Amino acid sequence: MASLQLEIRVLSSPELAAHGVLQAIRASESGHRDVATRGYRDALAIRFVHPDSWSNLAALAIALEDPQAARQHAMRALQLDRRHADAWVNLGVASWHAGQHREGAQAMSQALQEVPGLPAAALNYALMLRVVNRLAQANEVLAGAVQANPGEWRLHLALAETARLLERHDVARRHVLAALEMVPVTANRAQSPAAQRAEHHGDLVIRALVATADAFRDAGLPFHLIGGTLLALYRDGTPFPHDKDIDFGVPFDVDRDAVYQALAADFTPMLPKDDPRAVSSRQWILGFMHQPTGIGVDLMFMHPQGDVVRMDMGWPDHIGSEVPAYGIEMLRWQDRDWPVPSPPERFLVAIYGEDWRSPQRHYDTQVSNPSRTPESLPRAVTLGLVRLVEAVRAGQWAKADALGRQILAREDLAEVRRLRARLPKPTMVAA
Repeated sequence: MASLQLEIRVLSSPELAAHGVLQAIRASESGHRDVATRGYRDALAIRFVHPDSWSNLAALAIALEDPQAARQHAMRALQLDRRHADAWVNLGVASWHAGQHREGAQAMSQALQEVPGLPAAALNYALMLRVVNRLAQANEVLAGAVQANPGEWRLHLALAETARLLERHDVARRHVLAALEMVPVTANRAQSPAAQRAEHHGDLVIRALVATADAFRDAGLPFHLIGGTLLALYRDGTPFPHDKDIDFGVPFDVDRDAVYQALAADFTPMLPKDDPRAVSSRQWILGFMHQPTGIGVDLMFMHPQGDVVRMDMGWPDHIGSEVPAYGIEMLRWQDRDWPVPSPPERFLVAIYGEDWRSPQRHYDTQVSNPSRTPESLPRAVTLGLVRLVEAVRAGQWAKADALGRQILAREDLAEVRRLRARLPKPTMVAA
């Protein structure tokens, strides 16, 4: 069962003796586990009388990775107040982390009965349902929460994401635009040094690239470099440091079972082989994870159609591109020959435009690809809108501004123009 990033609830208890619990929670959030542990031990010696105090103690126990104790604290809060929604949330999180998944989901459902639209409960419950492949029910939970709490942008974003996965693209568009109008912009938010360092994956990308190429060659399967992998190696001579995946083009007539077999050792499919979503998309695309590096591998099956070659991203967006038909030539890199479209420049112009030689740190091919098929462009823009909200949420101002400009070049959306006006000024935007 997947490990989820679930939200806990922390209140300001009216008990003076419980203030140490809040301080310990803040210490835990700041990475001072030893301080948090001492605060927790001290709190255990206090006889709390208010349910808020017990609910907070449950939150602290969750932070200190003691879900069984957290369950006991949350249940003590509920003994004092059966309708304490925050205690139900913390009980649900503790139960899930303790491996009691049914109880965790039931507690979240109870929290929503007490306070319809409570964001932590709805978001947690939806995640729990998604991890057990109950996406439609997760969508219903979020739709109900949005109806009860229409001013919460995170609920709109989560509903947009589930609707997109259900291929309800009009619903996804409506709610991601609502989230865009509400998402807060905090000018002093910035990525931490650790997060910035985490974006440098160059060595891992090279390892995954070589491993994938070797697996294909050992199996006698043809491939060639495309997308950002081709752009980086052909233009810069090295992978982009922020890349988290690699892109291979594969002839459309290559047997899909042979691909699964070739990558059976060190690669895991993004979707199980028999998953209906994988089955419906595998004529166009297969996704794998190279386990030793954590780098994704996107295999695009290239369909020649007259004087063009068609690509498609498959489920859930079905975003297509048509590039000029091409042959194959070799690119010498790292003392080996890599097959690439011939001529590479024409392929790169088709995907990235005439200015492909100019580095563009936050170029989004889903939105800006000049070869995007007209019927898939609205879905590509919707995906770009989701990425835009996520960039704002993360405080990635340069990325948000770049995504906004690229979206507006495709579709004039007032919500995007208003969001860009709210972003920090260019002098404040980190590169």
